[in-house]
Amino acid sequence: MNKGQTKPSADSPKCSETLPDVDRVIELNSRCDGSCTECRDCATGFDGVINHYIKKHGYVLLNVRTVTELGYNSETDHVAIALLGHPRK
Repeated sequence: MNKGQTKPSADSPKCSETLPDVDRVIELNSRCDGSCTECRDCATGFDGVINHYIKKHGYVLLNVRTVTELGYNSETDHVAIALLGHPRK
């Protein structure tokens, strides 16, 4: 799994139960390295990675939010999170 991408937990509801028109959801964050899990292409920047998934693989943007975390040396760190869904065919 790439840095900046998370794996759904085993107890998470399946996409089909919560989003009937989406067959899979990925979560990206602004720390992501730009490597696509679908084709292994690389994109530059957080927005570039999001746009790659949308334009090349047909994902749709479901949600964008900001999370504040305690970072290195106990400093506050703001991370952008994007949820993308792949439409069911």
